Amino acid sequence: MTSTLLIIQFILAILITIIILLQKSSSMGLGAYSGSNDSMFGAKGPANFLTKLTFILGVTFVINTIALGWFYNQNKEHSVIDNTQLNSIIPKTIESKDINVVAPAAPITIQEADSDSDGIYDKDDKCPNTILSAKVDKYGCQIFEEPVNLDITFENNSNTITKDDSSKFKAYANYLHHNKSAKIIIEAHTDNTGEKALNLELSKKRANSAKNILIKLGVDSNRIQTIGYGEAKPLVSNDSQENRKLNRRVTARIIK
Repeated sequence: MTSTLLIIQFILAILITIIILLQKSSSMGLGAYSGSNDSMFGAKGPANFLTKLTFILGVTFVINTIALGWFYNQNKEHSVIDNTQLNSIIPKTIESKDINVVAPAAPITIQEADSDSDGIYDKDDKCPNTILSAKVDKYGCQIFEEPVNLDITFENNSNTITKDDSSKFKAYANYLHHNKSAKIIIEAHTDNTGEKALNLELSKKRANSAKNILIKLGVDSNRIQTIGYGEAKPLVSNDSQENRKLNRRVTARIIK
């Protein structure tokens, strides 16, 4: 259709050109003596006819131009792909049975170390080697319930703390290091063996022995008070050797 309109457009252009030339010839006097001015072959007749014909051809030319433009836009909107079968472009879908699906590898979990099994990883544990099953804070330091029994075993009539007993102070010293504002009082007791005055003096020595261990572990001496009660505050009755051993004790509690 576009080709036909182009041919018509070409013919119209030629006709309009010829008629314009004829109009020029008419204005120069062609046919001036061929009849009256109002007749077809008079001087005025051909001019009017050519003018009308020019107008008609001009309108036809414009309409044909619009038609050409419309058909051109219609053809332009269609792509070459519109006339191509999709099957020739898009490959055939691979069926699932042809694919070997490989499951993603499970993420590797790195278990962080907790050497003392207190629930706090070693990298965050400020108090390593906590006693098993001990209650700890977020830093891995043992939490002590008041009053704290320092679990020292004294021989009868002695204030000496053995090496094994002194190691038990480390957890409590760590506890005080993380509670820097806390001040404590160490309270020492004896059983009822011997004289009361001697037992009172012995209990004071036992309290000071415990204080010295904590000082060696880095606790400021100004944070520690001591007191000895002698045999005045037994934990249990002194009616057996085992009970007397329980009464020979040293405890600590926070006073501020």
